[in-house]
Amino acid sequence: MGNVTVTVGSGGTTVAVSPVKNKAVTVSAATAADIANNRPKNVTTCNPTKVTPSSNPTNVATGGGMGAQGPQGPAGTGDSDVAPINFSYGDAGSDVFTPAVAGTITVLRLVVLTPFNGSAPSLVLGKTGSLDAAMAATDNDLLSEGEYEITADMHLDVGESLRITITPDGSTAGAGVVFAQFVED
Repeated sequence: MGNVTVTVGSGGTTVAVSPVKNKAVTVSAATAADIANNRPKNVTTCNPTKVTPSSNPTNVATGGGMGAQGPQGPAGTGDSDVAPINFSYGDAGSDVFTPAVAGTITVLRLVVLTPFNGSAPSLVLGKTGSLDAAMAATDNDLLSEGEYEITADMHLDVGESLRITITPDGSTAGAGVVFAQFVED
């Protein structure tokens, strides 16, 4: 294969490219300057769409290339992500999520942001009477920064709550966050 001629930009500058060695093309300083000088100088950018949710109805001012807001979608099913649950080494066990209707905690993701520094700290997630029904202490490691995700499949009746129980075991540091997915019956 011989040289290939490439047109650079709209100025009509052409360069000859030799067959590629090691998947790299080397150009001279003069060619690099031609490429830089013939790039488009004016790049069109879109104006962002501005949304004012406090107006009634919600006001949407369209930006460049964006259309007007469409009609409101159907009501949600009630399935939702539970608000993030922050925790630290000194927290007492507590109910952290109580749904308004019965349903199932389907997925739990525990993120250790600051490792605990005790001997054998532990964290379990469950409900009263079954404190580790959703996540056992063996499903996470509070001594190591990281993420631990499980399929919880823990049912909550009306009035029941997701409960977090932390045993710091001498820790003077340690923190993280739990993310949960709840699906209504």
